Amino acid sequence: ADKMRKMGAEGGGGATPEDFEALTTALRSFVERSDLLFAYHPEAVPSRLAAAKGGGASKGRPYRRDPDRIARFESSILSEATDPDDSSSLSPTSALVWRWMCSYSATATDPSSPRDNYGSVVGRILGKADVVALWKLSVCP
Repeated sequence: ADKMRKMGAEGGGGATPEDFEALTTALRSFVERSDLLFAYHPEAVPSRLAAAKGGGASKGRPYRRDPDRIARFESSILSEATDPDDSSSLSPTSALVWRWMCSYSATATDPSSPRDNYGSVVGRILGKADVVALWKLSVCP
């Protein structure tokens, strides 16, 4: 978003700051909806449109292998778990992803893939959690 604003300020094709703000809002909305889809369907794979454009028969990269998405959820789970003003459990979306990260195992077709091991993410979250946060993480529905 910052790069887009800078391009607009430098005369990037007549786009106004309002245009860039609208695009930023639309992109955030897309990412939030995409993350929600992932929480309920972690095996989801993006559209094959990109593969069709290139002429190849790519299977697409599963959303679970998107490092930015995993980092967003790591941050969200840790933030919700360590929030001192909220003594309730994690949000339904974060709880789904937390349970998935803790229990996911690579498929039989690719058991050695380091991209399909979320133990390090789980470890970072647990390493930063206090006693209350650990309780929230252990009782998520």
